[in-house]
Amino acid sequence: MSDVKSHQPVRSRPGSRNEASASKALLPLACVSLSLVLGFLPTLALGQYEFESEGTGIQAGPFRVLASLGLTWGHNDNLSRTENLELESYFYIVSPGIRVELPGETTLLSLTWEYDLGRYDYKVFEFSGLDDYDDRNITLDFSWNPTARHLIEAFASDVKGHDGRGEGSRQGPGGLVPIPVDTWERRSLGGAWTYGAVGAKGELSLEAGVSDLDYTNNPEFTEFRDYESDYLNAHFGWRVAPKTLLGFGVDTSRYEYDASDPFSERGSLDSDQLAWFVTVDWDLAAKTTGSVRFGRQKKSFDSSVRGDYDNNYWAADIEWRPRTYSILTLSTANSAQETDGFGDYIQRRSYSADWQHHWRERFSTTLQGGVAVEDHEPGLREDDVTWWGVSGRWQVNKNLQVGAGWTYYDRSSSLNFFGYEQNVWQLTLEGSL
Repeated sequence: MSDVKSHQPVRSRPGSRNEASASKALLPLACVSLSLVLGFLPTLALGQYEFESEGTGIQAGPFRVLASLGLTWGHNDNLSRTENLELESYFYIVSPGIRVELPGETTLLSLTWEYDLGRYDYKVFEFSGLDDYDDRNITLDFSWNPTARHLIEAFASDVKGHDGRGEGSRQGPGGLVPIPVDTWERRSLGGAWTYGAVGAKGELSLEAGVSDLDYTNNPEFTEFRDYESDYLNAHFGWRVAPKTLLGFGVDTSRYEYDASDPFSERGSLDSDQLAWFVTVDWDLAAKTTGSVRFGRQKKSFDSSVRGDYDNNYWAADIEWRPRTYSILTLSTANSAQETDGFGDYIQRRSYSADWQHHWRERFSTTLQGGVAVEDHEPGLREDDVTWWGVSGRWQVNKNLQVGAGWTYYDRSSSLNFFGYEQNVWQLTLEGSL
């Protein structure tokens, strides 16, 4: 699956056309969690799961304090993500989090701290302790509504995370090398300005930011993966109907790598990336909501030896509510992403579906599945990916929730040793204030 670190850390207000993009960034604990922490990746990296909470927090003078604690226990039958010699392990994850808010009449300042402590119980002694991790995320967010038409947002974050065994530059046989998982630190800074009152005919938004990614160990695998990036995006929408926005957007970004492989004849991976697209956003009678982007994306490398990318770009999320207690979500995307060490870049096309159904007021289930094609250009490797899973959660009360789930992941590859199958089940307990 795509590397969460490659996404731009965009911030946007809820309900705007950039909300889908923002959910891919490192997420703040905007609402501290009660939700079941289930995803398609068995190792829970910070920022990959959005929190939902019924907790009201604690008022301490002018501050509002929200806190959460998540406990996860499960089993992974192929932690190394390898075709042969699969490594299986039980695991547990402890995930505390705290958020402090300082609201004003037209402002909101918040500081979020999240921590994931993950531990594995290997049957193979030589791997014991090598996959344990301690991830953390510190994010400072600020928003200001000086008038009904203006919204100004800014953020700064410092994230320490890791790539799971068999991910990133350690895919295939690299997943069996008995060394610790690759760890990294990412510092990001950015902001956004939106003009347009709620329900106004038009809306204009500008976003800008910078980020610095540094791997902190295993230089034999990660030496050439450090890079700095910046982005500048502009989006405009026009209300053609009371619940429908038609618009246009341009996203630009620049990637500069700290070092190039001296043994490679292809030169630097430094590049400029441009995407332009039309957008349609709608919300019809509380039954159907959707956001669709379609356009073109280009990626131009500084090195003349590397082939540039020029292809269709799209991203769509459509939500249908046949009943108030049942939600079907369909998603698809096609874009170029930064390389993970194989080729110049990755073109990823994905299609997924998610059905959430509330059988009772406090009990719900989720079925999810999808397929993706990942081309590691220029033609070195093509992967076909399939995933699906089922989960259930029971909300004991507004501050406590329990859940269980199982996911299956399959990757077939045109290169030997890069395909694998994986099953993960886990149980969770999560509470919040």
